[in-house]
Amino acid sequence: MSQKPLPLFECLAALFGVAVASVLIALPSSWRTPEPQPADLSQEVRDHLAQLRVGLERYLASGGEASVSGGDLEDQLLEYLVEIPVNPLNGRSTVRVMPAGFSEVRANGTAGWVYLPATATLHVDFNGVDSQGNPYLSY
Repeated sequence: MSQKPLPLFECLAALFGVAVASVLIALPSSWRTPEPQPADLSQEVRDHLAQLRVGLERYLASGGEASVSGGDLEDQLLEYLVEIPVNPLNGRSTVRVMPAGFSEVRANGTAGWVYLPATATLHVDFNGVDSQGNPYLSY
């Protein structure tokens, strides 16, 4: 049995088909952006919380009162920060102030961050645990 060589047109058509198939397979994966891994997200939360805490420390060091109300605290922090960082867990960038009688923070997710005047500390306003099992409130 003798084999005839493929005509040029058939070779080009086969090559074109393989090229189109590989492009169609590769395109959807290149459009997807990598989603943050839980470890990356918890690190981002810690970084944003650290920024807020630095602003709070500067505010308190300049003679600011620890028992400031909600809107006033955000205004005071904005004197030391460019903006209130977004909590990546719930997408909020507000600070909720716990009432004066509370000695421990309670997260309800209505704000990005929670300020506890009794201890002059900032916390994440998000219930749950990170990928290592640490509660976000312990950050």
